[in-house]
Amino acid sequence: MSRRKIVIAGAVTNDWLTFPQPNGYDLDSEPWRDRDTRIVVRRGGVGLITALLNCSSPYHGHEIFGVDAEQLANHQFAEFVHSILDMAPVDDESEEPSIFKVERLRRIRNQTSYWHWPPVQLRNIEDPALLLIVDSSNGFKDIDAGLDLFRNVRPRYLLYKMARPLGAGVLWDEVRRGPFDEDGVRDPTRLVVVVNADDLRAEGIELSRHLSWERAAEDFVRQIGSNGRLDSLITCANLIVRFGCDGVIHHRGRDGTPPILYFDPMRAEGEFIQSNLGYMIGLTTAFTSALAIGILDEKGGGIELGIRLGFAAARRLAQIGFRISLVDGAPDYPLQDIVNNLEPDTRLASVRIPSADITAGSSWSILEDTMGDPAEIARHIVQIGPSAALGRVPTAHFGRLMTADRQEIESFRSIINLLNEYLAGPQTHPLCIGVFGPHGSGKAFAAVQVAKSAAEGRPVGRLEYNVSQFATLDDLAAAFQQIRDHTLAGSLPLVFFDTFDAAFGINLGWLRHFLVPMQSGRFSQRGQTHSLGPAVFFFISSSFPTFTRFAAPIGYQEGDAERAAFYAAKGPDFISCLRGYVDILGPDCADTRTDRMYPIRRALLLRALIERRAPSLKVGERLTIDDAVLNGLLMVPNYRHGARSLEQVLAMSTISGKKEFERAALPSEAQLNLHVDGKAFMDLVRYPRLPAALRETIAKSLYSVYRSQRRKLAQTEQEREALHADPAMGEWDDLAEELRESTRNQADDIPHKLRMVNCYMSREVKGRASVTAFTISELELLAEREHERWNMERLQKHWRVGPRESEGRAEPFLTPWRDLEEQWKDIDRATVGCVPRVLSRLNYQIYKLGTGGA
Repeated sequence: MSRRKIVIAGAVTNDWLTFPQPNGYDLDSEPWRDRDTRIVVRRGGVGLITALLNCSSPYHGHEIFGVDAEQLANHQFAEFVHSILDMAPVDDESEEPSIFKVERLRRIRNQTSYWHWPPVQLRNIEDPALLLIVDSSNGFKDIDAGLDLFRNVRPRYLLYKMARPLGAGVLWDEVRRGPFDEDGVRDPTRLVVVVNADDLRAEGIELSRHLSWERAAEDFVRQIGSNGRLDSLITCANLIVRFGCDGVIHHRGRDGTPPILYFDPMRAEGEFIQSNLGYMIGLTTAFTSALAIGILDEKGGGIELGIRLGFAAARRLAQIGFRISLVDGAPDYPLQDIVNNLEPDTRLASVRIPSADITAGSSWSILEDTMGDPAEIARHIVQIGPSAALGRVPTAHFGRLMTADRQEIESFRSIINLLNEYLAGPQTHPLCIGVFGPHGSGKAFAAVQVAKSAAEGRPVGRLEYNVSQFATLDDLAAAFQQIRDHTLAGSLPLVFFDTFDAAFGINLGWLRHFLVPMQSGRFSQRGQTHSLGPAVFFFISSSFPTFTRFAAPIGYQEGDAERAAFYAAKGPDFISCLRGYVDILGPDCADTRTDRMYPIRRALLLRALIERRAPSLKVGERLTIDDAVLNGLLMVPNYRHGARSLEQVLAMSTISGKKEFERAALPSEAQLNLHVDGKAFMDLVRYPRLPAALRETIAKSLYSVYRSQRRKLAQTEQEREALHADPAMGEWDDLAEELRESTRNQADDIPHKLRMVNCYMSREVKGRASVTAFTISELELLAEREHERWNMERLQKHWRVGPRESEGRAEPFLTPWRDLEEQWKDIDRATVGCVPRVLSRLNYQIYKLGTGGA
C-alpha cells in the first residue's frame, strides 16, 4: 500500500470541557450534579483532524503531517479558547458515568486564531496527495505562513473546511482558484470545500429546515445564487453542503453538472442528532476527516465514497459522545471508535437534483423521479411491505402514521416544527392548529399521531371533544376546565376539538366562542375567569376538505351572502388565531389532475389494515394477494367514507385464517355498493384495462406482428392459401369482434407482464434510461405468460382442442407451454418481444421499477 501524504494546516482551537468530578476523586459520593467541577482542555480544529487521521492511518495507509501533542502544549496555542462546553453524563443515575454529552455550549468570540503549519520543512513534503485547510471564523493572526505553505505545496487535492464568513478573507482569495500542480499551474477542479447548511442560512441563503429533502434541494437550486458575495464559493468545482447528520448536497459549480443529493430516506435534517445524544461538537470535523480518506481511496471511490464515510464518522460521534479517557479520567473524543473499521454508510440514498427543471418552476418528487409510476409502487408496498418498496425514497414516520407523499410529509413536519418551537420555552397561551380533509381521510388519527410524536418524552394529557355534541356554552366551559386541570397537574394537554365547524345557532357558530381562549389563554365559567396555561389545540374540520376551502369566503366579493355569513361567524378572527394548519389528503384521489400519489397513500393504509385483519396472508414480509383483487382495492377512484370504507370492505371479505386473498373472498357487488361503486370496483378486478384509444392502437400493432409471424411460418403454397382464407387472419377491421377483443385483452395484460420482470410502462420521462429489449430469460417468462393467458381466455369461452377452425371454436394450440413446438412458441416470443418498440412509437417507454438516483 503506497503511503499517501496528507498535509493538515489552519486554525488551532481548544475547547474547555467542564464536567462533574468523577467518584474516584470525590470521597463523599454526592449526586453528580452536586459534585465539584473539573475543567479539561480538548483539541479542536487542526488538532482534532490530525488525531483522527493519525488513528485511521494504519488502516488506510496515509502519512499525516499535522499538529503534534508538543505543539498543542505550547502556550501560544493553548491560550486560545474556542468554546466552553458544560458536560453531563448520559446516564445520570450512574455512580461512575463513562459517557458524556454536551448540555450547554458557550462560544468565545473575537479571538483571532493562530495559523498552524506542519512541523517539518516544506521541502521534505514531496508529492502530497492532499492539503487539508481548516478555516477560522475569527480570522488568522499570522496568515503569511499559511499563504507561503499553500504556494509551495503541490497537492493533488485541496480540501477546505470553511467557516463563516463564507467566501471571504485573504486565505480564501488565494486558494479559491485551486491548488498548484507541479508546473505551477492552478487547477480549480481539484478544490473541495465543506460548509454547513446553517452557515449558508446565516449568510442569507433561504434554505428550509426539516420539511422534505425535495424542498431543501429546490431551495438550494433557487436560492444559491441570491447572495452575490458567495459567487466564488458557488462556482467552485466541488461544494459539499452538510445538512446535519442526515443529508448532503454535492454542488459542482464549474461544469454545470446537476448537483447530487445524499440523504437518509427515513429522516429529515436534524433528526439523527435529536434521536441520539443531542447537540455534539466536532461533527463537521469528523465528517471532513473521513471525506479526506474517501477522496484518496486507492480504488477511486473519490468524493462520493468520502461523503458516505463522512456520514458514518459524524454519526458515530453523534451516537457515542464523549468517553472518559484512560489517560486523565476526563471526557475526550473517542478517536478510535470514530474512525476504526470505518465503512461507507449504505443507508444513504442519492439522487441527481434536476436543477434545470426546478429553475423552470417544476415541482420535484424523488419518489416519482427514482421509482416511477405511483400505481406500480403502490402494488409493491402492499405485496412486499413499505420498508422494502420505499427503502430508497423519503418517508416520514409519526407514531403509527407513515407517509411517502411529499405534500403530506411537508405538512406534518411543518406542524412538528411548530410544536417543537412551542415546547422549547415557557408558554401561557395555547398553540392552535387547524386540521382539514375530506370525510374519512383519517384527520383525527393523523393529528393524534403527529402530536404524540412531537411531545414524546413529555408528560401529556390527551383530551378529545366532539363539538357537534355540545348543547350549551356550559359544555365548552366544562371542556376548558378539564384542560386546565391537566395543566395544573403538570401535563401538557393535547386537545382535539372534532367538528369545531359545526353549527351553533348559525353556521360555524362555535368559532366566536373559541376566540378568547385562543387569543388570551383564558376562559370564563360561572362568572369566574381562569387561565388555561400551555396547551395544544387541534381544530378538526368535519365540513371542509382543505384550509383553502374553509377560508375561501374571505376572497369573495362584498355583498356575497357566504362571505357575510363567514364574517358574522368571526371566521377571519378565528383564522388569525391559528398558528398553522394541515390538509389531510386521505386514501382517495383529491384532484384527478394533480394528485398522482393517492395509490401510495392508499397502499400504506391497505397494507396496515390487511396485516391487522388477516396476518395469515403474510409469508415473511410478502402478502399473498391476487393481482386483480389488488387492482380493484388500489385503483377504484373513491371509497364512499374514505378510510372507514376501505376497512369495511376488508371486514366483509372472507380472509380470516386464509393463506391467499383470492377474488372469491370479495363480497358481492351489491354488498360492495355500501362502501364503493361496486360495478367500477369489480370491473377493475375482472377487466383491468388500458385507456380505450391506447388499448386499440396497441392491439392493432400486436395483431400486425402476430399476422406477420404467422405468414413467415407458411412454407408451402397450400399453407399460404389456407392462411389467406382463414377469417382469423384478415385485416383488423374485418376480424370478428371476439378476435379483436382478444388482442385488446392481450394489450391490457402488458402492465401485468411488465410487473413480472419488475418493470412498468409510462409516458416517456426525459433523462431516464428505458428498457428497449427484454433479456432472454425475461422474454421466455413473458412468452409463457402470454400463452397461459391465451389458453385461459379460450377455455373460458369454451374453445376446444382440434384442427384450427375459428367459427367452430377449435385450436390445436390449447396445450401447456412445454408441449408447444418451438415455431409456435416463437409467435408468443415475437408478440411479447415487440412491446418495447410498439410502446416507443406511442411515446411510451418501459422503465425498471425503483431505478434512478445519482
